[in-house]
Amino acid sequence: FDPSLKEFQHVAEDLKRYLLDETIRARPATLVYRIGKKLRRHRVASSLVGSVLLLLLLVGSYAILSGLKQKEKVRGLETEKGRVEEEKAQAEKDRELHDRAVKIAMQGWMIVSEVSAEFYKKDADMGKIWKRLEAAVGKLDESIAIRPTALAHFYRGRIHLLTLDYDRAEQDFTRAGEIDKEFAEAFIFR
Repeated sequence: FDPSLKEFQHVAEDLKRYLLDETIRARPATLVYRIGKKLRRHRVASSLVGSVLLLLLLVGSYAILSGLKQKEKVRGLETEKGRVEEEKAQAEKDRELHDRAVKIAMQGWMIVSEVSAEFYKKDADMGKIWKRLEAAVGKLDESIAIRPTALAHFYRGRIHLLTLDYDRAEQDFTRAGEIDKEFAEAFIFR
């Protein structure tokens, strides 16, 4: 038996393997080399598997991007919800301040109502009336300090008319009209 003949048989087998896209034995086959040979040998199946994998990759990418967009929308809605809740809380706070200011303004005007009957009497204690009117102005000032309202400015303007302080009365009536453009009485008294 001739050893060189055996060597030629190995070379012939490797050539045959090479032509059939199989791994050759002349050198050790790496993983990449073996995979490449299998893919070339089964081109149709490899293309089909590659196409399916590419399709899965595209569908997965689309699903991930859609999920990210959905999360962004949810974050946007949560931000909007938070902003609306803050505005609602602020509006509630403003309403409470307004109600409180109007209540105090009404208390001030009640003082004026109590002394107005006395104001025009011949034997009226004008010192007492002036003090009560000053107390009413103090209430209206307190109301305006909490939250300026057309009503408080209007009432204070009416008191200034009673005390013959026309400049301050005009300022209060003007401010009442600026605060509430529909407050006709403020424009009439001005």
